[in-house]
Amino acid sequence: MALKTDEIDVGSSSAHAADPDPDIGELARVRIKVEAADPNVPIFVGIGPKDQVEAYLRGVAYDDFVSAELKPFQASFRHVPGAGRAADPTRRTFWVASSAGPGPRTLTWDKTHGAWSVAVLRLDGAPNVDVRASIGLRFAFLTPLSLGCLVAALLWPAWRVTRRLTRRPEEASNA
Repeated sequence: MALKTDEIDVGSSSAHAADPDPDIGELARVRIKVEAADPNVPIFVGIGPKDQVEAYLRGVAYDDFVSAELKPFQASFRHVPGAGRAADPTRRTFWVASSAGPGPRTLTWDKTHGAWSVAVLRLDGAPNVDVRASIGLRFAFLTPLSLGCLVAALLWPAWRVTRRLTRRPEEASNA
């Protein structure tokens, strides 16, 4: 059995009308960390086009992540029945980012437009994948933006003092 996200929609035509364009989330780099409960079990985590991930998992039992409540955290899954074992995911070419092997797995993905899914499964295709996972977004523009604001905040008072000291006497008396 595997785990799969329902859909990660990045700026595709099926986006919600109320979503801003561009969505600030589209500017982020995604980092996914996955660790098997048993560190000796090799796992696979990959991101691929939603339709190709679903075709790959056709006939395989998996749990489809549907939603989550944050406080307290509670994930909701929809079970998709199947009888077969998943084929070796490392032999598929549709993954845009993937990581496979024993121990903690980390993958990063610079998001691109489209409908995507994340799949997590045991590398041997056996059922009962038991993992801890986390996802993070990194906004590359935030560091330069915050440094620019800091520099501007530091230079503004200096500019004001310099301007006051260099004003002509007649300008000062008119002020």
